[in-house]
Amino acid sequence: MKWVLVFIIVAVSIQLFVFQIVHDETIDSDLNLSELQAKYDLDAGTASSGADSEEVYFPYGINLDKYTHENKDLSRHTKYTFTQNGKEVDVIEDYDISDIYDGDMDKDGVREMIFKTYSGGVHCCSDLYIARFTREMKKPLKIPLNNLDAIKFKDLDGDGIQEWIMYDDQYSYFLTCFACSPYVKIVATYKEGKLILRPKLTKKHMADDLEKLSAARISLSERGYLHVTQAFTPVMNHFLYHFYSGDTDKALGVIDQYLIFEGRGVKLLFLKALFESMSESYFWDQLRKINRLYEVNGFDGSLEYYDADTVSAYLFEKLELLKSKRDKSTHEKEK
Repeated sequence: MKWVLVFIIVAVSIQLFVFQIVHDETIDSDLNLSELQAKYDLDAGTASSGADSEEVYFPYGINLDKYTHENKDLSRHTKYTFTQNGKEVDVIEDYDISDIYDGDMDKDGVREMIFKTYSGGVHCCSDLYIARFTREMKKPLKIPLNNLDAIKFKDLDGDGIQEWIMYDDQYSYFLTCFACSPYVKIVATYKEGKLILRPKLTKKHMADDLEKLSAARISLSERGYLHVTQAFTPVMNHFLYHFYSGDTDKALGVIDQYLIFEGRGVKLLFLKALFESMSESYFWDQLRKINRLYEVNGFDGSLEYYDADTVSAYLFEKLELLKSKRDKSTHEKEK
């Protein structure tokens, strides 16, 4: 009986000792969250609430794996992986990816897929991708959309191929706030892997979208040119409309008529800022061609010659000539 009592006392003591070790390990206040995660190899990221994967098959051994991972905090991660005959062609990742079109857009016998990405940000950003499924697939063409990502397809010239009615939103925060940012609505046509600006169709169909300009002129000074009024936006929209329509003289006429520059330096600064923004556009090369900017003195035959700075200097001289003519006309009327 005596030995049984000793055994019970020893067993209880061992249990209490083990409980104390476990209890101390569990409530150890000296361990912070990161240390616990490192100690127990815990995932410090957001807990997953599920993932979804879909595989799509295209001609010439091309596969597309669509993968979406959603988290409990409502964030998400979407990935499109293109492979051809088992080799990776491209991987495109963003907060969200949505399909727009699947078919032969330009009627050339090659299937295309058009999709759009979205970063999840309030003021930015969306990008457009065009994938062509050929025997030797290349990476999908990427066209930045920024914030104005609406696209409409419509056959405007009756050739059986749908034109793209869209925005070139390359001018967010250009000398003004986000809400007042200039933009231009354009018409383009997709052909054999490229999006081609259609200046005549832009001029014909997009004019009705322009806000009428008031008679007031806007002054831009060296000190305050970054803080312009809301009247600046429709002026710039008219400039962009004419420039994207290939009418350089009318575009410059808008600037000359509605903007007052307090000094030649401010005018040149304005033009440099404008064409630096424009040079980031997908359509930059096309804009320089349709506006005949190769007439710049000393043009060597390459697009690189008339970069943003060269174009700014060239159009600055044209604006100065317009101003001179306007001043002369005003002087003659006052006689």
